[in-house]
Amino acid sequence: MPKQNNNNKKYSHKSMEIQLEKPHFVFIHGVGGGSWCWYKVKCLMKSYGYTVTCLDLKSAGIDPSDPNKILSFDDYNKPLIDFLSSLSDHEHVILVGHSAGGLSVTDATRKFPNKIRLAVYVAATMLKSGFLTEQDIKDGVPDVSEYGDVYDLEFGLGPDKPPTSAIVKKELQQKVIYHMSPQEDVTLATMLLKPGPLYAFQSAQFREENEGAEKVARLTESQSDSPQQESAELVFANNLILQLAAELATEESKVRTLEKDRNELLLLVENIGNRVASMEEELKDYKKKLVISENVISQLKQNQGQVDQQVLDSLYEKIESHSKTINELLQRIATETAIREDQTTKVEKIGLSAQLETLQNEDFTKDDLIQELETRLNALQAVHVGVRSLVDDVDKVNNELTLKMAELNEKVKGSAKLFQKEEK
Repeated sequence: MPKQNNNNKKYSHKSMEIQLEKPHFVFIHGVGGGSWCWYKVKCLMKSYGYTVTCLDLKSAGIDPSDPNKILSFDDYNKPLIDFLSSLSDHEHVILVGHSAGGLSVTDATRKFPNKIRLAVYVAATMLKSGFLTEQDIKDGVPDVSEYGDVYDLEFGLGPDKPPTSAIVKKELQQKVIYHMSPQEDVTLATMLLKPGPLYAFQSAQFREENEGAEKVARLTESQSDSPQQESAELVFANNLILQLAAELATEESKVRTLEKDRNELLLLVENIGNRVASMEEELKDYKKKLVISENVISQLKQNQGQVDQQVLDSLYEKIESHSKTINELLQRIATETAIREDQTTKVEKIGLSAQLETLQNEDFTKDDLIQELETRLNALQAVHVGVRSLVDDVDKVNNELTLKMAELNEKVKGSAKLFQKEEK
């Protein structure tokens, strides 16, 4: 599959235009992560020509904010909300969230349901209303008690207040989070992982009902009960996303092939039209020659006493026969032209998807269409051969008429000389 840098590919043929839109993927990391978490996925998907955006939420990745000073979920999720706000109304994205990034996805679907074509939860927190109840906390926070004291906590509001940030202890990060990852990725992650704004997640509560959010399509993987399972699910989810990207690329390739076939058929129809037009011009020239021949016949008839009347009648019959044949050929070409224009109108008016559906219903393949058009082209070429033969006949008649005219002129000159001698 060739690499593409643009998000949309536009195909056109004269007044017909079809635009294919590539999905725009937006990836949201989990607690303590950052946009860097998706670097492998982003690299591969961009190589297929997709637009990919990986965001750093507040205090994550390269965002310099202090996680201990981020005290609300709205503040933490602001980079995602700002990004979606910047999109025009006709832009739509596929929003992908991992782990606690699922809360960010849910928040976005409630605020921008018309800009999200699909919400994907990969081993992510998927709570319709956020952390409203004790059960929500139980369902949305992984249980890591089997590992003992896992987190390093910070208390930005004071030692007697709830912790404001948390991070898995460095010596446990590979065991708890990245035990299925390559060593290079583990090294990278342990260097980049940052404390997450734990306090802010307490306010991740979505109380107001939103009908629009319910209409957003969702692809889900259930939230895991342990970090090991979550890591395994993340690997599975990443593979799922890569597979989705490959399938989308394959489908786009099929559409491009169909579009190419369609354009080839249109060009074939156009080529036939050009040939018909050329033949019509040739026939006009032939008719002019017939008019000239008829004028010669008329002149000969005026002097028919000096020319063999039987020869003139024979020539005149040939002229009338050729004229009739040309009129028949013109009528056939007019019929073929009407058929061609009707087919062209159908191709231009019917959209690509409707055209494909019609072809499928009629069990009518591209090869059938090409064969039909080639049959019509061969028929027109046969007509063209007939016209050529007719031209030869007309030229032959004209040559005979020229000879007769020459003989007539000689007789006229001879008669004039005899008349002059008699007068003398």
